[in-house]
Amino acid sequence: MAAKRPTFKLVLLGEVGVGKTSLFFRLKDGAFLEDTSVSIGVDCCETVVKVEGEEVRLCIWDTAGIERFRTMTQGYYRHADGVLLVYSLADSASLRLLTSWAREVDDRTVTSSSPVLKIIVGNKSDLEHRTTEHTASELAATYGCELVLQVSAKTGEGIEEALRVIAGKLLARSRERRRSKLMTSPDSDGNPLTLDRQDRTERRQAPRCC
Repeated sequence: MAAKRPTFKLVLLGEVGVGKTSLFFRLKDGAFLEDTSVSIGVDCCETVVKVEGEEVRLCIWDTAGIERFRTMTQGYYRHADGVLLVYSLADSASLRLLTSWAREVDDRTVTSSSPVLKIIVGNKSDLEHRTTEHTASELAATYGCELVLQVSAKTGEGIEEALRVIAGKLLARSRERRRSKLMTSPDSDGNPLTLDRQDRTERRQAPRCC
């Protein structure tokens, strides 16, 4: 039986007009959608990315316009592994306004069992830049965002590389959580389990079953 792909949920956030839905349709259909003003609601799509020879499935959620009403519920963030905070490289105000979205993510995911991966994504790299990467990096450092990326939903520039970087980061975090959980699982006496070097060697050499 084929191994189950690691699966992660990503949600798109940001101001109206930064191109979130265009980015969503680029990820969903591999094409640029010129007019994204026709629908209001929540949509999702899946894409598979290969990282270190392993296929990773990303489930991406888009607000499709409801962010203008600030009606996102707790359910939109539930089980999210990562959040893409999207701004327009052609609009400096959209980067400044990401601060409120970053704070909302922290408020909405405060009860999560593990911190949500926050990623700043500058869209519209095909247009004249009115923001700097340095400013985005400063905002990232302030709000604990681990990645700052630049893409173009219109041309597709940077999309594939961004997905690989994001998937790799999520996969690494997932593996680290599993290792930490294994190392701290209690034994029958309630004491945390630890593996010495010999235990690790034997575990690596032990035959695996599917």
